Amino acid sequence: MFRYFIYLAYDGTCYHGWQRQPNAVSVQEKMEEVLQLLFNRHVGVLGAGRTDTGVHARLMVAHIDSDYGVVGCTYDSADWQYIALDVQSVYMQE
Repeated sequence: MFRYFIYLAYDGTCYHGWQRQPNAVSVQEKMEEVLQLLFNRHVGVLGAGRTDTGVHARLMVAHIDSDYGVVGCTYDSADWQYIALDVQSVYMQE
């Protein structure tokens, strides 16, 4: 099992906070959509904190667990922006 830490920043204007919600778009949901593109499978994201609707984050830390490494995965900040221009991955490390 591999654990990857993701350090990110985002403009929360268009989001209803960090945590996934059934009736609103969240940052966590957008992160999971991008990671699904990178890993070709669903990857759940766990954040180290939460934000409220419309709140921005200069630095948010989250992590993912995967049975597969990112070797062979195309990882680039452009990948994150593919889905959400207002979510920027700052750094990802194992």
